[in-house]
Amino acid sequence: MPHAEDIARRYVHIWNETDPAARRAQLAGLWIEDGTHYVREREVRGHTDLETRVATSHQTNVTERNYKFEVAGGVEQLRDMVKFNWRMVPKSGGAIAATGLIVTGLGVALLYPTTVSRVIAAWPQAPDRASARAALGSGLAIGVAPFVLAQLSDRIGLRAAFLIVPVLLLGLAVRGGRGYSSPR
Repeated sequence: MPHAEDIARRYVHIWNETDPAARRAQLAGLWIEDGTHYVREREVRGHTDLETRVATSHQTNVTERNYKFEVAGGVEQLRDMVKFNWRMVPKSGGAIAATGLIVTGLGVALLYPTTVSRVIAAWPQAPDRASARAALGSGLAIGVAPFVLAQLSDRIGLRAAFLIVPVLLLGLAVRGGRGYSSPR
């Protein structure tokens, strides 16, 4: 898992990066493809919109107003989350122009909401039913899978039973891949 200070440093550096291609690559390395950035009531989702958001802020604050962004302490990793403070200061020194708090997930906590959103996207005509089935399916998997695996290991041995898990995951990925079509 990435170190909290490294995440904070990389996050803030993106907002200061002057080269658009480097900024784009750094953004792709830090945010997942459908990552979300919230500022008050505004929501920015996906690499393209995130890139526009960062580029606009860079143009206004770094290029035109001659500020820079910095990590301002408070860096902590809380399980699969990182939180830290940032500030915007004049490049030549001076009073702090803006401050903020960033809380970012490292991906693990977002697995269930991402899965639910994909199921709903696959069934846009019945989002309530899709959400209910996703909840039921994940609940059954969490509740039943350990018992099934235990029974299987009693019958065929522990090692063979655990070797079945990657096969089942591969089958699920292949089956699930056919069920979703990504919008172009």
